[in-house]
Amino acid sequence: MFSIKGRIALVTGGAVGIGQAIAIGLAQAGADVAIVSPTADARQTQQAVEAVGQRFHAVCADLMKPESAARVVAEVEAHPGARGYLGQQRRHHPAGVGRALWRRRLARRNRT
Repeated sequence: MFSIKGRIALVTGGAVGIGQAIAIGLAQAGADVAIVSPTADARQTQQAVEAVGQRFHAVCADLMKPESAARVVAEVEAHPGARGYLGQQRRHHPAGVGRALWRRRLARRNRT
């Protein structure tokens, strides 16, 4: 098993459903959580993450728009304490970020 304490988990679709369950599970495992959601309402996820003592950050973005993907990555990387982050990849990588670039960014962030 590996530790994710001190990491930031970037979860797409983390405001509801499976994404929300993943975000909460990662928080319970010790990660701070940043979620990406096209809607701004992530109060339930925020309450559950903070209830286990982890930090929470929500980014309102539509990852089908190429400019959103770059903004999300930059915002999460700029978050205080962002030593490294784990990325939950959806079936498709974010629009405008090629699969190879997305994997390189994740690998670079996870090396620290």
